Amino acid sequence: MQIHALAVGWWDDPNSRVDVVLTAQDDVKGVSRLRRALARDRLRVEDVSARMGRRMPDATGRVGGQVAVFLVIGGLSMVLQLAMFWVLRQVGWHAQVANVAALVGSTVANTAANRRWTFGVRGREDHARHQAAGLAMLVMTLAFTAAGLSLLSVAAPHAASWVETAVVGLATAAATAAKFVIMRRWVFRPRAAPAAAQAPGTDPASEALATPDAADPLCSAE
Repeated sequence: MQIHALAVGWWDDPNSRVDVVLTAQDDVKGVSRLRRALARDRLRVEDVSARMGRRMPDATGRVGGQVAVFLVIGGLSMVLQLAMFWVLRQVGWHAQVANVAALVGSTVANTAANRRWTFGVRGREDHARHQAAGLAMLVMTLAFTAAGLSLLSVAAPHAASWVETAVVGLATAAATAAKFVIMRRWVFRPRAAPAAAQAPGTDPASEALATPDAADPLCSAE
């Protein structure tokens, strides 16, 4: 989003018939509708951006920012995973079973967070496909962590829970770099939209802006 400063000159018109209170109320209602639409993913920001001729950031750009957000989400997901693993071990679960359960729970949360915050994907479209891909990548992380626990069981059969937890953490961190590349290049990479047929002399974007859409939550009445 870009913000521009414009110089505006104001003149007081004593004969103005503008109802300031009513206008302010309508503005507040509009902002409320906008917030509800964004919160419920009913407002397609990509469509608005396309109508304005702007390009939305996607999974192919801003690598540095994506890496930073991805690492933050990954760190929080690892904390969630390790906490779940430690708790399940304390209640008597087998190390491998606790590892799988903690991985599944943290992976669902991680995929949802990366989908929205790292790669800027909103709405329900492809949500199931993205979660399925995230769970598929779970196999890779599971292989890393399971191998680490297996090696630990050979080297130190009676290792404490905190040692097992540390091994799981190191193995998970090793799989993070590969996971980011897979997410960025395949899972969340935007698919090319099919070219729509357009009659000569028509502009779909201009018509969409000029004609209110009854299904648009911003155009609906309170």
